[in-house]
Amino acid sequence: MKNILIVLLLLTTVISNSVFAVTPGIRYLGINYANISYNENSMAQEYHPTALIGRYGVNTTKYFSFEGRLGTVLSEDTHQIDLTDVTVDLDYIFGLYGIGHINIMQSSSIYAVLGITQVEATISIPGLQSTTDSESGFSYGIGTNISITNKVQFNIEYMQYLDKSEVDLSALSVGLKFNF
Repeated sequence: MKNILIVLLLLTTVISNSVFAVTPGIRYLGINYANISYNENSMAQEYHPTALIGRYGVNTTKYFSFEGRLGTVLSEDTHQIDLTDVTVDLDYIFGLYGIGHINIMQSSSIYAVLGITQVEATISIPGLQSTTDSESGFSYGIGTNISITNKVQFNIEYMQYLDKSEVDLSALSVGLKFNF
């Protein structure tokens, strides 16, 4: 899967070299499909729910953007621990971020993300009351935007949404970004 993404990334970058990657003053909407990695220190297993993450932002300069995100779960993940099913359901992800861009070949950009994220998750065990908890903290990530047209970009991103002593939440995502 990773090799396919790398080949697609390289081909799209080479083919679409006539469109500018980041234009100041442009607003955008995006949608990403994210494979989440969720781990609590008190749990023996790592969980992998999937999420849909909406993005809204503005390119303030050729090199910097502000962005807000809101995401929700598409699928929960369940593991059996000591003959008991334990399910993790990601209720929401919300965050505000600053994004630094470096344009490549006038058609794509690589970027770094810094910001804050709040996450709410529910852990369910049959026969017991479900537990819902929210955490917030510093977030960081890297990614690339590859222009398909002058209004649409393909996106690949890795984000570390939470990296705390008790909770770790990261995601690898792919999506589309629409400039307007």
